[in-house]
Amino acid sequence: MIDTNGTARELKRMLPIKSHPTEETIELYSLGRLAEELVPSLEEHLLVCERCQEALREEDSFSQSIVAWSKCKRRESGGV
Repeated sequence: MIDTNGTARELKRMLPIKSHPTEETIELYSLGRLAEELVPSLEEHLLVCERCQEALREEDSFSQSIVAWSKCKRRESGGV
């Protein structure tokens, strides 16, 4: 949970969660491909939503695993 001197808790009270972003939205954000105009509202949501913070961590971890696997395969095949 992101928490800076209670800021996240205060935001939760002020910004009740009405809906969560889709998995695709979180994936696009993780990859840096989410439309610029959608980023601020998603980031606001991520400040107060532990469920979506966890989904983003999982997506980031998955993406990093794919990149590492890809690099390993390139080395095995003689590529750089």
